[in-house]
Amino acid sequence: MMETKFRCQFEIWNYTLFIFIIIFFYLGDALRKIAHHFEWVFYKYTTLSKIIALVLMISFVFIYWKNYINQKKLVLYILILIGIYVLGQFFLIGLDRIENFTQNLEFLGKYLYFPIFCVVFYPLIGKGDYLNKALVVFEVIFFINVFFIFYGFLTGSDLFKTYYYGSRLGYNGFFGKSGQTSYYFIILLFYYYRRLMINFNKLDLIKLSILILSSFLVGTKKIFFFIPVFLIYHLLTSKLTRKKVLVFIGIAGSIFTILFYEKLKVFAIEIFRLFYKIYEENGFLSSLTSYRNDKLVETFKSYVGPHWSLSNYFIGGGSFQDYLYISGMDLIDLYLFFGVVGLCIYAIIYRRFLRFDFKDSFNILFVVTIFTMAFISGGFFYEPSVNLLFFLIVPILSKLKISNKVCY
Repeated sequence: MMETKFRCQFEIWNYTLFIFIIIFFYLGDALRKIAHHFEWVFYKYTTLSKIIALVLMISFVFIYWKNYINQKKLVLYILILIGIYVLGQFFLIGLDRIENFTQNLEFLGKYLYFPIFCVVFYPLIGKGDYLNKALVVFEVIFFINVFFIFYGFLTGSDLFKTYYYGSRLGYNGFFGKSGQTSYYFIILLFYYYRRLMINFNKLDLIKLSILILSSFLVGTKKIFFFIPVFLIYHLLTSKLTRKKVLVFIGIAGSIFTILFYEKLKVFAIEIFRLFYKIYEENGFLSSLTSYRNDKLVETFKSYVGPHWSLSNYFIGGGSFQDYLYISGMDLIDLYLFFGVVGLCIYAIIYRRFLRFDFKDSFNILFVVTIFTMAFISGGFFYEPSVNLLFFLIVPILSKLKISNKVCY
């Protein structure tokens, strides 16, 4: 009886910590945006929220350590990643290793968030009620932020812009970086679409429509490329009775376009003018990756070539402080930070976590989309907020199957 009570208490506190981190991450992003806008002296609230969350998770594991004994293998993977980071820094050539080591600790922490989430919150994976309640909390935050996206678009408020710099347009409300916001929209689009294909209901259709309309206002290429691909998938795989999803979204989009035609015209022209300018000056690849390919070449020329020893090609040795030698292409940056060994460990971690039925084309599309975008852009592997949503959505998606007409 006492053991059951303790187990129940553990699960409740585990769920409470999960909810707290969801809210806390968003508040950190919001405060950072406000601080930047009003030019406060201190503005690293996002970093502060991540550090506090990390301390709380590690403390939680220590308090309830008996419940994590069967996670020893995953903890070992985390320790190996930390070990190869230390060794990678040690084998660097021609720079201050200690300085480089300390200045990159922030990125080490970011890269470890997903495996840490897998350790700390693994008890929730098999608990549908807890996960669904947690997702409701995230949904509320997300759609409140969508309101600020529309408000920013209609008023032109600088506070809600996606980009602080240059002439590039886009609005992401109080969310943090552009890459983070893109993954939020894409992951949730998969979720609402899957629910509709299994159990059609008007509320999910409305949510999906709002999500798609607001996603275009964020102004990131990931979304512009993803929506047409998803549209093709829908047309090829859905039944005729499900085509009404497309019809409803098309009508909603047409009404929105008519109401705000002039603003949308200016918005679209400015966005595609920038992409086309890059294409004309530097070619398609630079336009697709927003100069990330050029940054990658420069990183290998200025940092990898002069400072890496032979060992670093196997265990990495990143120098990401101030984003100086980071390409912004997630899979390549993961290699730069942890080397081939780190890539293999991450592959094992994600393979263990992604317990999908890969006979289902939807699951294949989800995985291919996420990791393809991680190859050409940033914001997946080292963004804790995206890791948290990914950790939350994957177990839910794995239970949503076409053969099962009831959503869990």
